[in-house]
Amino acid sequence: MHHHFFKMFSIIVFLLSLIIQNDCHANEPNPALIVVDMQTFFMDRGVISKKKSNQDKVKEIMREQVRVIKEAKRNNIPIVFIEYENYGNTSKKLLRVAGKGKNIKIFQKDSDGVFDEQNSKIKEIETYLLSLNIDTLIITGANGGACIKATIEGALNKNFDVIAYDKAIADFNFPEFIYPYDKYLKDLIHHNCKECKFTETMEIEKVFNKNKNKGIKSKIDKLQKQIQKINSNSQGCE
Repeated sequence: MHHHFFKMFSIIVFLLSLIIQNDCHANEPNPALIVVDMQTFFMDRGVISKKKSNQDKVKEIMREQVRVIKEAKRNNIPIVFIEYENYGNTSKKLLRVAGKGKNIKIFQKDSDGVFDEQNSKIKEIETYLLSLNIDTLIITGANGGACIKATIEGALNKNFDVIAYDKAIADFNFPEFIYPYDKYLKDLIHHNCKECKFTETMEIEKVFNKNKNKGIKSKIDKLQKQIQKINSNSQGCE
């Protein structure tokens, strides 16, 4: 009798765990990593680039770019490199880290913001993102106060949720490079989407929601282990 009871109870817990996990999964964002204008042209500003403080900032953003690209790959998140047309290629180091595959794409743009209406390449970028049902953009790159700001505002106006990861954003348009670029909430981001969410963070854990649903999963796992223990102790009892 007890054996049948616990068997039925364990089945119910298992089914509930599937429902909870599927429900949580349904509410999770479907993100893409957008790397904007990380081209050598924008990082090499002649004499001012030789300042040690600026060299250190370039090293820092490159280190963080590598980190965020690796994390995106680990989480099977599409990576989209955006290059400003006629200004050279994305850093070879970043492309090497990203590697090749169906989740790695490179697009050109011919205006500051990726989603500017005057960007003649906008349709192919949008088509790709929509084909993957992307609803959240993790935006990184350069320059923080120009192309990145315009891209964030444009993405929000296109109804994407946006996460600005400040440690992977810099502005090389100043004699003293600005890094990390954490001015968006201070400068205010202007957009027309009332439902969209804009997040600015320095924490990579928040970018990839590493701790999301961890508590629920942990409780389910504990409950299932307890049931297994009870079942093993109840074997032979009818």
